[in-house]
Amino acid sequence: MESGQEFILITKPEVILHLTGAYAEGYLLIGDKNYLFTDPRYFYAVKNSIKDEKTVALLGGLSEVKELLQEKSLVGLDFSYESVNLYKEIKKVTEVFDATDRINRRIARKNETQLEFVQASCSICEKAFWATLPSIRLGMTELELASILEYNFKALGASGTSFDTIIAFGENSAVP
Repeated sequence: MESGQEFILITKPEVILHLTGAYAEGYLLIGDKNYLFTDPRYFYAVKNSIKDEKTVALLGGLSEVKELLQEKSLVGLDFSYESVNLYKEIKKVTEVFDATDRINRRIARKNETQLEFVQASCSICEKAFWATLPSIRLGMTELELASILEYNFKALGASGTSFDTIIAFGENSAVP
């Protein structure tokens, strides 16, 4: 690694997935070359699912990240997500800056593959909604209906939900 290189360090699994095609807990260093450090639980799945040829999967954690950075670079963190502890640990070996806006701009852009995923997701959601409607019955709970909807998502090919499913009716209609 060249001295003075700038990196952005990401640990949020959803952002790692967006940028690499691999879902994992770990540390993604984005620079001229990208490094995704993860532990043995994820390593082989990560190595086989990375879609970006600039990204290298490596076994390791924070100590390996710090070793790679050893006073040779400038590192951006998502200040709206990362912990103060991570900031302090990275600050021990290099300079740190707020890269929140850069990261948000980067994940806002979608390539063709990502657009296809969004379209497929919308299609699954619509089909799951229509498949769920006939299940609605008087006296059922919001949790029961949410369970049916989530089952339909998965039955149609979704891996899960992006956030907790919100079903609100009756007295909870205005309190999602």
